Amino acid sequence: MSDSIILNKILWMKALWKSFLALITGFAFYMLPGLIVGFKMGFELSPKMQDNPELSTKISEIISVMYQENVWINISFIVITSVLIFWHSRKISKGTGDKKKINGLLVGSLPALIGLVSILMIKINIFFIAMILLSLGSGLIGSVIKEKKTI
Repeated sequence: MSDSIILNKILWMKALWKSFLALITGFAFYMLPGLIVGFKMGFELSPKMQDNPELSTKISEIISVMYQENVWINISFIVITSVLIFWHSRKISKGTGDKKKINGLLVGSLPALIGLVSILMIKINIFFIAMILLSLGSGLIGSVIKEKKTI
């Protein structure tokens, strides 16, 4: 499709799919440190504990404490997801005319919805509020920033 054609419509399914992809990719990067620590501890402690059931309990406790106490893991999840939302919203909004802001907000809607549900179900947390604001903000900003024209 050429750049001169303006669709001027809301791309619901495509925007929500990109939102889902950004969320899943961010979550995969979020879970990566736990996976690495779990494998490392499994190989280190397995010969000592001889497949003792306490091994898996000890590993899960250490990983749980790591995710609860390390703020940078939560920040990295929010930043990675927001960057992916920004990138996807730029691609979705290109050529959609007046509806580009709505398409950009739709790309950020799924992580924002999960943040809102987390606030309602768990408790108000600064990370959930930041997730809502940065998801919607990066979707909106990504939709209005224009790409450089190449000659």
